[in-house]
Amino acid sequence: MTGPASGIGQVGDEDGLRTHGAPDFALEEELTAPLLDPSFYAGDPFPHYAALRTQAPLAWNDAVGCWIASRHAEVVEVSRDPKRFSSSRGIMLYEIGQSYDTPPTMMHTDPPDHTRYRAMVAPGFRPSFVRSLEPMVRRRTCDLLDALDPGGEVDVAGSLAVPLALQVISDLLGIPEEEWPRFHRWSDAVIPGAVDMPDGERNALRTEMVGYLLETAARRRVAPGTDIISELVAPPDAERSAPGEAPGLTDAELAMFLVQLLVAGNETTRNMMSGGLVAFASDPDQWQRFRERCDVPAAGLRGSAGNAAGARGSAGGAAGGPGDRSPVAARRLAPRPHMPPSPYGPATPMSRAAAIAVEEMLRYTTPVVSFMRTAVEDTVLAGRLITAGQPVLMLYASANRDEEVFGPTAGSFDAAREPNPHIAFGFGPHFCIGAVLARLEGRILLEELAGRFASIELAGPVERTPSPVIAGIRRAPLRFQAA
Repeated sequence: MTGPASGIGQVGDEDGLRTHGAPDFALEEELTAPLLDPSFYAGDPFPHYAALRTQAPLAWNDAVGCWIASRHAEVVEVSRDPKRFSSSRGIMLYEIGQSYDTPPTMMHTDPPDHTRYRAMVAPGFRPSFVRSLEPMVRRRTCDLLDALDPGGEVDVAGSLAVPLALQVISDLLGIPEEEWPRFHRWSDAVIPGAVDMPDGERNALRTEMVGYLLETAARRRVAPGTDIISELVAPPDAERSAPGEAPGLTDAELAMFLVQLLVAGNETTRNMMSGGLVAFASDPDQWQRFRERCDVPAAGLRGSAGNAAGARGSAGGAAGGPGDRSPVAARRLAPRPHMPPSPYGPATPMSRAAAIAVEEMLRYTTPVVSFMRTAVEDTVLAGRLITAGQPVLMLYASANRDEEVFGPTAGSFDAAREPNPHIAFGFGPHFCIGAVLARLEGRILLEELAGRFASIELAGPVERTPSPVIAGIRRAPLRFQAA
């Protein structure tokens, strides 16, 4: 890997022409070295991220041969410009120097290939399709909440976030309930550090997962359903294909899509939910103020925490929908300018407050810690010369705590934060295609919790995943008090 020697001392303007003092590479090595140790991520990395942003916002680590960007501005700049920074040469540090005949995920592609792939999978996440999932997501959520013991200790990772995210993505893919345990194991096998597992077992599970998904796709070609796999294997639409390109997906491309959907729809969403609830529990006043913004009556939306019918509305209607006769649904408000666009109909105080809180859960937890790009050409970033072929690691988790963007409360959880320009879903061409689904799941979870529980408290130590990729939570004991 070519080091930064050719750029030593260069601090440039837009053209990279001005020169000031030489960077302190010893300090940069010292500040970036902990990021290479997976155990670092099992603790609290955010004070260290703050030091990086202040002392070495774009730092070179010579041990792996990589630049590390920790500020919001540089992470956005790298993300939005695939002509300068490529995804096709790997998106994680262990991929430095690797090349692929077929990209392992859509995240490993650049335009125009990425544009084509995204256009082919996008119909599975169109607003009308995601809107149709709301009753299913609410039903799954209520079933899991009905099983919680108010006042008792609940591991929200294992009892709520993990099964909810897994059930929703399995429903989306049309996977039967008896296969859920296998899908959980497969998903964990793909994420570095998610579970302790020998490499041989991890590789075997990945192979098993791809084989199962391709067999399922073959069955959907013969007998299609209403799931995303059926959408992907449907006869190709010529309008989705660029001129001169063969329409449709190869088996390798199909496996690429399905693995990404399984992992992204499961791992990231469950960690946003569990991490967000830990944040609420760590500051109980935030939960009280959130419920006030939801306009929840003192006794909640139900006579008891176990009665979910009040939130689901008569005849199983979704909260806020035609079947919802609760006091919350009676008062309609126009969406705020900074509220993420919602395809789900008029906003109630509860749905507005929940949607805003979900954005803060995403910012504060940042389920994807980091991804990498590789410089395609010599370029300048943050006044530093980046030479062609050098990788740049984008620390999303640090960027989402950047004081220059989020102000003096950047390090605090504020469920009413507006505006909230977080980049938990990435930025630019690779903005997460499943963002609308993750937001839906988070919103419904908060709506149902607000109607049931007056308080959320920590009930024990939180165990975090030692992973440089996913900000995972293995165990999070909380205590919910019924409204």
